[in-house]
Amino acid sequence: MSQNIDIRKLGAFAIIGLGIIFAYFAGNYVADEDYGPLFIVIGGVAAALIFFGLGRRLYLLIPICWGLTGKIGVLPIPFNIGQLVVLASSAYFFGDIIFQKRTKKAPFGMIDLWIWINLLYLVSVFFRNPVGFAFLGSGGRVGGMPYVNVLLATFAYLILNRVRITPEYARKLPMWVLAVAAFSAFAGGVAMFAPQVGLILGRVYSAFAPVNLMGDITIHDTRFGFLQTLGTTLVIYVVAQTNPLSLIHPRHFFSLCLYLSAQVMILLSGFRNAIVTSILYTVFAVSLRDRFMGVVKITLAFTFILSAAITLSFMNINIPWTAQRALCFLPGNWDQDAVRDAQGSSEWRFEMWRIALSSDKYIHNKIFGDGFGFLRADFERGIDMMSGKGSLKEGEAEQEMFLLDGDFHSGPVGSIRFVGYVGLALLFPLFFFLIRMAWRLSYLSLGTKYETCVLFYCIPIIILPIFFLFVFGDYRQDLVEIIVSVGIMNSLKKSIEESAS
Repeated sequence: MSQNIDIRKLGAFAIIGLGIIFAYFAGNYVADEDYGPLFIVIGGVAAALIFFGLGRRLYLLIPICWGLTGKIGVLPIPFNIGQLVVLASSAYFFGDIIFQKRTKKAPFGMIDLWIWINLLYLVSVFFRNPVGFAFLGSGGRVGGMPYVNVLLATFAYLILNRVRITPEYARKLPMWVLAVAAFSAFAGGVAMFAPQVGLILGRVYSAFAPVNLMGDITIHDTRFGFLQTLGTTLVIYVVAQTNPLSLIHPRHFFSLCLYLSAQVMILLSGFRNAIVTSILYTVFAVSLRDRFMGVVKITLAFTFILSAAITLSFMNINIPWTAQRALCFLPGNWDQDAVRDAQGSSEWRFEMWRIALSSDKYIHNKIFGDGFGFLRADFERGIDMMSGKGSLKEGEAEQEMFLLDGDFHSGPVGSIRFVGYVGLALLFPLFFFLIRMAWRLSYLSLGTKYETCVLFYCIPIIILPIFFLFVFGDYRQDLVEIIVSVGIMNSLKKSIEESAS
């Protein structure tokens, strides 16, 4: 006589059996102090549970995990966590397409057209300067990972275009992104202040590891970069949620404390551009809500605050060195070492721009660009310099490596290095439609349940072209951010329209 099989009991026996096997092998590996295979198995199981458990909701992890730029140390792959999420989402997404499952229709406007124009031009740059084929012989170019980053960003854009975000998820998304920024800041803090601990944790997640390009421990730094991202993220989180002009009201006391904490982090980070970022975030958040008069009010408020900072510099108050470095662009009685350090950083950038644009040594084709990566000879020369081989001093060798890499700390100059004047010209229409889309979407969201989430993403996008052109930019990173951000904005726009219909 047939008997019914209890699936739950069968599953329980299977889990117990696998657990015993796993415990046996895990015990052996731990005894031998070989944690790599153990981490791989645990990570693989966790990834599988997330992949199959979330289904299409896996797509929503893309904007959350995008800021996790560290790599899983035990995995022999060059992708960070954010990129791994995009790869997993892409596998699920293209599986839906292959099996003809219904997906939302992707929007296509002028901003999308200009994204594809810029991507197609980048493809032409790649074929004129192919990278990744140096193994076929001497010569060739190496270091084509930025192309892979752009490809993964394009996958994220294609997926996010078809994702619809519920009001509940839109409410939580900024909080999750802020939590990721806090975790990344914690990892950076461990790397700087507890490097030996960071070396251990870095085997699991590379952001903890206090090492430079040559694998050496680096614990000496004049600035706290790990505070910069957390501080600016916290600023945009607060001003997206609350009108900055309302922060002085008692009911927004907690938000005011968060905002002030963010400003302290930014000052302690020592980065002048972070102060400018936080001010622009605040001004645009006010202008979207209170238009011209709001801008006048917040400008007067910042004028008073910065004047107070200048006054404090002349008083017998011990202001942290990094804060003085960040504020030294203002007139005041600042520490001269901080002023010289900041001026030296600026002069270093100006010198790199002059050298790069006045010769063909670092930019070989200024019209159409050299593409990503290095010539093999340049790459090997740079490695030799950074390892101490050669006659250049440490600072000179570092500057030479930046020049070879195209890391000019300037959006326009870097664009000329990678895609030439033609590619730089193609960015301007993209910037115009990017700002227009972010501005319109911001107004569309006001008064809806999507307001905080939209402003959280749109305000940084509005100021990105300003920073790229006039303050600090990197074509490789900013193009990737633009592509992903447009996918998020398309998703939010469609979600607002569908929720209103």
